[in-house]
Amino acid sequence: MVQLPAGTIEPDEAPEAAAVRELFEETGVEVLTGALAGIRDEEWEGQARRRWVYLFDAPDNLPDEWPFNCDCGADTRCHWASLAAQIFEPQQPWLEMAKDLVSRREL
Repeated sequence: MVQLPAGTIEPDEAPEAAAVRELFEETGVEVLTGALAGIRDEEWEGQARRRWVYLFDAPDNLPDEWPFNCDCGADTRCHWASLAAQIFEPQQPWLEMAKDLVSRREL
């Protein structure tokens, strides 16, 4: 299964800071800032949620694939996937936001 890093905003934490933290906790990748791709209100497991979707540029030294033990305790394999990849279905709208941001950047 291909899945995007995601998580919960901590009390008094800005959405972008939460995205940076969650990316690190789930992949080991350190970034300083990202571009807001969009905000989406949706329902997850019967609860209303607001999702901030960020697109980050990869650090220059990041390999194509790397092992990582994420904060969930599971050994994972992190790797780059095409924006055309099939991902965990509830996250597909997030990927569409990222694709839209990339296409706007290319104009």
